Amino acid sequence: MSSSDILSLVSLFFSAFAFFVALLTYTYTVALGPRLKLLYGERLTLHYSRNNRLCLWSNFAFFNEGAKSGAIVELAGTISASDGANQSLRWDSFQSNQNVAKPGRAPEKLFVNEGQPETIVITGREVETQGIQLSTDKSFILTKGRYRLKLQGLVGPELTRWCETEADLVITSENVQFLHEYSEVDPHTGTFKRALHLIRQNQPKKNFASRSLRPIIPVFAS
Repeated sequence: MSSSDILSLVSLFFSAFAFFVALLTYTYTVALGPRLKLLYGERLTLHYSRNNRLCLWSNFAFFNEGAKSGAIVELAGTISASDGANQSLRWDSFQSNQNVAKPGRAPEKLFVNEGQPETIVITGREVETQGIQLSTDKSFILTKGRYRLKLQGLVGPELTRWCETEADLVITSENVQFLHEYSEVDPHTGTFKRALHLIRQNQPKKNFASRSLRPIIPVFAS
């Protein structure tokens, strides 16, 4: 093989390598669209509105594993009991809650409305967290048992894809009594005595194959 042949091969190799790098760059910066995932926060807060609609609040995390910015334009879902009773959930508002009790007094929480539902934009390779309240469309009183939450976030701009997540809620008889006695919000002040806080429980570890076949569903309990 002559030196000119070797130089031609080297030139061809570098040309192919440059093409591969350009293709990879294009894939990660242009062609690869947003890949959004939705995750509950460490705590779910439950209370009732005055007409006994169930309200659920959490600091939700939105992950974008794609290169392009993505947008959540709608958030909705369902809550279902083991006996089949279910009710739809809708995105009520962006909310935070604050303790407004005077020093030495029992905690008194205030729901602070931080805006009506609107599109959440998550740039590529980033995470966005938002305090969000969802509520049932109609009265939904919790009883002792296990409930399944299913949420879907509609992804724009094509509005053809969803990011989804699930969770189980374990409600005890003490939780039922607590919600009945303390959690109704005063419609005039926006405060409530106490809310029911459910904490994400530690899950048994699974191997890679088990996680791939059936993702872990988080469980929240008091």
